[in-house]
Amino acid sequence: MPAPPAPDPAQQFATLREGFDSRLAALEQRGAAVWGGPAFAGAKALGADAIAALNAGNSDIAFDRIRVATQRLERLAGEASAAALSQVEAGERALAAGQMQVARQAFELAQQIEPANTRAAAGLQRTGGLAPVLPLLADAESALAAG
Repeated sequence: MPAPPAPDPAQQFATLREGFDSRLAALEQRGAAVWGGPAFAGAKALGADAIAALNAGNSDIAFDRIRVATQRLERLAGEASAAALSQVEAGERALAAGQMQVARQAFELAQQIEPANTRAAAGLQRTGGLAPVLPLLADAESALAAG
C-alpha cells in the first residue's frame, strides 16, 4: 500500500497563517497595539517575515517564524486581563487626581481590552457624570480663591 501523499507546504502555511491572522486581528481589536508594546510589534513583524520567507522560497524559515509569531500572540492574549486591570487602576488614580481626560482614556482602553469589564464601565460613567460639573467646580474654586 503506497504512503499517503505529503501535505502541501503551501496549504500547511496557509492554515498556520489563518490562525496567526485571526489572533492578530482579535488582539488589534482589543487595542494590543497600545498595551502590547514591543512584544505585539515583534510578533506582527515576525508574521510579515514569515510571509516574505515563504515568497523567497524559504519554507523552513517561514514555518518557524509563523509558529513563533503565533505563540507570541497567544502569550499576549493571556496578558490582556492584566493589561485591562492596569488601565482601570490608572484610570482610578487619574480620577482621584481630577484628571478626567486621562481617566477616561484609561477606562476606554480597559474596556476595549475587555469589553465586559465592569470596573472600566463604572469608571467611564464616573468620568462622564462629572464632566459637566467640572467647569462649575473650577469657577467656584476660583471665586473662593479670589475671596
